[in-house]
Amino acid sequence: MKISTLSFSGAHARVYAACDSVQSVHGLVRDLKLSEESVKSILDQFIECKLMVEMEARYLSLAVVINRATQAATGVLSDNIPRYETAPAEPLLRIV
Repeated sequence: MKISTLSFSGAHARVYAACDSVQSVHGLVRDLKLSEESVKSILDQFIECKLMVEMEARYLSLAVVINRATQAATGVLSDNIPRYETAPAEPLLRIV
């Protein structure tokens, strides 16, 4: 297995970082102040490279963020993209 290092900058980096949690095209356009056309193009490139998944028009980046604890404490990603907290997920199995 060959392991590679990838680096993104500009709009590509902002879109990929924002998709650390599930995002819609509309949400990315609104939050990142990018055109819908450019967001869709960037998302398509990431999906083609198998760096992101899409399900029901929702996008999620596949790379793991190393400093997630720091980000959770500050509420901001390293490039100043705000993070939004969500309600905890319901367990799939309940012991009765």
